[in-house]
Amino acid sequence: MNIAFFCIGLLALLLIGLGFGTSLARVKVRSSTGIPDDPKNILHKVGRAHANTAEYAPVLMILFYVLAQQPQASWVSVTIVLATACRFYTRCRANFAKNHG
Repeated sequence: MNIAFFCIGLLALLLIGLGFGTSLARVKVRSSTGIPDDPKNILHKVGRAHANTAEYAPVLMILFYVLAQQPQASWVSVTIVLATACRFYTRCRANFAKNHG
């Protein structure tokens, strides 16, 4: 149960961090609304990362919470941790690619 709540917290922090990153990108490119269509634009990349996380993280959080309310097999905890790790991995991989080519 504690693992699920820890992962819910991590996903919330990821969403907040990406929102903060989007705000910083908006300041950098001096744009207060919208996302450019150019996929190479930094605001486009960061804004899409935040939008995708805002779509999927809440669903995962609710699922984790529901699963945490019931007695669960160990594979459920492992799956919760792997799902959370995958969300972070895709964000870190995207940031690495953005910064290193």
